[in-house]
Amino acid sequence: MAHPLEMVSPVLAGAVKAVPKEKAPAVAAGMARAGVSGASAYTQGQVWGPLYGALANNGEGSGTGEFAAAREAAKGELRSHELDGMELLARLEGRVPAPVGDAPPTRGEYENHRNLTWRLRAMLTALEDPYPEQLLDIAHCLHNGGMNDTDITQAL
Repeated sequence: MAHPLEMVSPVLAGAVKAVPKEKAPAVAAGMARAGVSGASAYTQGQVWGPLYGALANNGEGSGTGEFAAAREAAKGELRSHELDGMELLARLEGRVPAPVGDAPPTRGEYENHRNLTWRLRAMLTALEDPYPEQLLDIAHCLHNGGMNDTDITQAL
């Protein structure tokens, strides 16, 4: 069965598949960093900072207790982000009323939230132990997170 990225962006998938195996860890880190580099809240701080630092320093610090705690906290934050996104979408579609005094979310607010959620998922995926389709999964997350294929390819 084809990877989902191959169906939505075959050229990007081909570029990702062409990455030599020995370069895969560095490429995974580079792609993930590119996805969140403009969001300082996710390059610094107690939760995401150590993870971003490990990506920026070829995994240095990833064996520490601080890193392990940050990674677990990040997984929890990502899940919270996903739930918030579902609620935003339900409000946007009118399935759930906005709290009294709050304006309903805009499509742009929902899209920004969704894009960031996908990019954070790419960051956590890059920090997992390597597996065969890891680079495709990261590129797919970034693609779903609003990055254009050219920017993703440049991060390879």
